[in-house]
Amino acid sequence: MAKLPVKDVMAKEVRFVSPDEPIDDAAQLMREYRIGGLPVVKDNKVVGIITETDIFAAFLEMFGVSRGGLRLTLELPDKPGALVEAAEVFRIIE
Repeated sequence: MAKLPVKDVMAKEVRFVSPDEPIDDAAQLMREYRIGGLPVVKDNKVVGIITETDIFAAFLEMFGVSRGGLRLTLELPDKPGALVEAAEVFRIIE
């Protein structure tokens, strides 16, 4: 086993993302293909790698877990002005 070359066990069909790809697309790809990391490719050159740990860290940052406080999640209709209408509910009346 120690003499077994990587080429004999590596994935032949490589999945990858670009640096500008949304992080949720990368997460979906990793889940769909059950892989723990993706090469990040720009102009046919590997410029990095994103791993499950990177995805978890980004999600925790987006959710503000380390900042504490209160998180509010809204489900809004996909129509122009929906966010403005929702914001009016929280407007402070003076």
